[in-house]
Amino acid sequence: MSCSSEEIERKRLAALQKRQSKISGQNSTPQFGSPAKFYGNQLLDSPSTNTSRRLPGPLKTVTSNTPRGYHPYAKPNSQVELNNIPVGKVVCGTVYLVSEERFEVNPSEFCTPLINIFKNSKSKLWNFSIDDYDALMLKVAPLTPHIVLGPLPGYVLKVLRENTMDPYNIDLSPVESTLRHALMPFQEDGVRCMIADDMGLGKTFQALAVASYYRHNWPLLIVTTSSM
Repeated sequence: MSCSSEEIERKRLAALQKRQSKISGQNSTPQFGSPAKFYGNQLLDSPSTNTSRRLPGPLKTVTSNTPRGYHPYAKPNSQVELNNIPVGKVVCGTVYLVSEERFEVNPSEFCTPLINIFKNSKSKLWNFSIDDYDALMLKVAPLTPHIVLGPLPGYVLKVLRENTMDPYNIDLSPVESTLRHALMPFQEDGVRCMIADDMGLGKTFQALAVASYYRHNWPLLIVTTSSM
């Protein structure tokens, strides 16, 4: 059965139109406003709880808190900077004299940084020469406020460092005023020691002046010859 040219053209146009509609249907994407429209009225129910689930959202970005340069087999750093330690319990200590030449440090508790400083000192541990006082306090100063040592009073250090035994700075004011004014200059020098002067030079007055100087320590026992 042969077709006319008009029928062949009509069928060709119909086939082209059908092909065009098929291509445009593949390129178009259906738009859905919400998951409910996409899934219809069906809910994603859990068989055990019979409650609706939420659809999974976008994946979260996981960040690592591991610091750079971290190695799981590295040896831990035992040297912790003291300035990074939070101020919690403060170690206090007292400094006191044990003699005119030595002083001691008594901390409130065991403290490794203090012991390290003490071991480096020229003097013995816990007990130091007064000459090492300034160097020791300078080493302890950077440990503030974690470690606080009560220093020696300034006037105490001044007395210890001054030459109080200077023979020209002896104060004779404790001697009774009448007796003190009766002394000759060489007798004032003799008050500071017992001297064996010749007869008639005033040894008795010097001895009485010495006794008067230590009057706050009386009673006093005087032993002398019967001729006195």
